[in-house]
Amino acid sequence: KFVIDADPEIIELLRENGKLFSTEKLRHDYPFCWRCKRPLLYYALNSWFIAVSKFREKLVKENEKINWFPAYIKEGRFGNWIAEAKDWALSRSKFWGTPLPIWKCNSCKEMVCVGSVDELKKLSAEKISGKLDLHKPAIDEIKLKCKNKKCKGEMKRVSEVIDCWYDSGSA
Repeated sequence: KFVIDADPEIIELLRENGKLFSTEKLRHDYPFCWRCKRPLLYYALNSWFIAVSKFREKLVKENEKINWFPAYIKEGRFGNWIAEAKDWALSRSKFWGTPLPIWKCNSCKEMVCVGSVDELKKLSAEKISGKLDLHKPAIDEIKLKCKNKKCKGEMKRVSEVIDCWYDSGSA
């Protein structure tokens, strides 16, 4: 058995703002790591998504043009999957992986998605010459000038990486 108590400060903040519905302690089983014997807990985290659902109709339409082999995939498993296409979680909070090419301003919170090495060099706060290492931690050392004309802030890359399934899918 494993017990987790909610942060008392958060509980109090919710109570003060009339947002607390109820509190109670629950005891229940968790899965445990077979190596270290610690509980495996999954927490809700902020994540970057690809808005696939916006393209659902187009995906279904384009699927009609494809000559699938075997043919049953078109209307079956794959066809059903794209007909119900959900938004895809893109990011992970790990060290290894393809760094998300998104920089965020410390001051105004403006964000920019960098589309190429040339664009990265152009937006960089310091001159970049030669070959770039686009992996962590080297990529995290590159700071950008904020794109917001009213702001003089510095942009740093967000910490997340792209889920490895995207890399394997593109391979």
